[in-house]
Amino acid sequence: MEATTHFSLYAVVNVIKNFVDLAPYGWAQEAIEVLAAKGIISGTSEKTFTPAANISRADFLLLLVKSLGLSVHSDANFNGCQKDSYYYDAVAIAKELGIAQGSGDHTCSPNASITRQDMMVIVPPS
Repeated sequence: MEATTHFSLYAVVNVIKNFVDLAPYGWAQEAIEVLAAKGIISGTSEKTFTPAANISRADFLLLLVKSLGLSVHSDANFNGCQKDSYYYDAVAIAKELGIAQGSGDHTCSPNASITRQDMMVIVPPS
């Protein structure tokens, strides 16, 4: 048991996130809803996840960076990543840490669908 020597204010938050289109994907439903409740992933709307949709290269890197809690300061990014894009920082972090190498010519094709093979190259071995 640990003790504290100061008084602080704490809040407990319980977030429950459900998507109406996950029934055919029961094997993945709990994991998807837990990741959504933690803010790591989001659906395609407030009520839908669209589990059969392809995932973009940028969205996969965003998911990886958020789920691993990665952070690093980086002033550099791949060509094709706009500074105002929601995934800009995650792609820059992945580049800086050597997780993402790009697709040649200092580009990363952030909106292209990612293949399972590319995912396995990017995911660090355990």
